[in-house]
Amino acid sequence: GSRIRHLSSASFRRITFINSLVLALYFMSAAFVFSAALLQTGLNIDDVGACNAAVYCCVVFYFISKGFIQLFLIERAHAIRAHKFFRRHDKIYIALLAAILVGFGSIMVAAMIWPIAEVSGIDGICRIGLPVAISGSIIAADMVINAALTGVFIWLLRPLARNRTVSAGSSSGIMVHRRSYRPRDVIISRNANWIDKLILKSTIGTVLVILPTIANLGFLAHQGGRERAWICLTFCTVDVTWAVLILHWLTVGSPEPAPVSRNAVGVV
Repeated sequence: GSRIRHLSSASFRRITFINSLVLALYFMSAAFVFSAALLQTGLNIDDVGACNAAVYCCVVFYFISKGFIQLFLIERAHAIRAHKFFRRHDKIYIALLAAILVGFGSIMVAAMIWPIAEVSGIDGICRIGLPVAISGSIIAADMVINAALTGVFIWLLRPLARNRTVSAGSSSGIMVHRRSYRPRDVIISRNANWIDKLILKSTIGTVLVILPTIANLGFLAHQGGRERAWICLTFCTVDVTWAVLILHWLTVGSPEPAPVSRNAVGVV
């Protein structure tokens, strides 16, 4: 709702990669909810074929959604250094991206190779899930990666926090610009406490976004790596939807209008 209202036709023409990540996450989460609902209500999920489809649906959408979130966090950190470095020259950006591709990517491959999907011969109920080792790896990786990305973002904000840089105009966020902008085009609120609030908000967001993941996969591990398909799909849907809400909270600023340079195209 509020995200769409802020997007004019000009905004769509000037959309940046970080903007597209947020929008892609919204659409991906909506597709996940639709697919989960279709599997649970439109198909006989206790059928062997539907049971197998359910576990792959959960794994694919879940990991892709998590990937979009982590890419957003990397882009947010890069936005602070974007006036100095292209992405291909930003060593921090490259290192973070490589860590996610190798770490989280390898876990996703393992989850795709060894998912659990079985229809019980006793009660005829479909149970899906992941081996305990993979569930534990997802929890650990999600916690470490999100904490690390937020930590890097806060670390990169420190010079701004010390300088309390203020330019003409005010904003509720750090503006993301086209390549032609200069360092002074980074716009920060006139309120000297804004960066402190941003750091606090980012820290709270990191904690909130991983809580459902810990609860979801922790419960799955407690169940021996498998649970009823409808429970697993519901928990995964709640997890992803909650993450979208937190990301929306982190990116939506105050409705107060702010004059920006012609190269400014978005707020982090």
